[in-house]
Amino acid sequence: MNFFVRFCILMVGVLLEIAGGLMLVFDLNSYNYYKERFTFIEYIQIITGSYAFYLLLIGFIIIVAGFYYPASKK
Repeated sequence: MNFFVRFCILMVGVLLEIAGGLMLVFDLNSYNYYKERFTFIEYIQIITGSYAFYLLLIGFIIIVAGFYYPASKK
């Protein structure tokens, strides 16, 4: 895999991470965290069920694949 293809894969991963991060921030801002009882388990359940979490996860997997995919042989 040459430099250009690797760079494009990394950019796609970074863009997915940015989109997922922004969506996660907006999702968590809409959650009512001023309740008197706020548990960490509730927080994790909200995050893992959201579309933003899966965008972050896919972006991370693409970035790792772009870094660790073997380079082209000469």
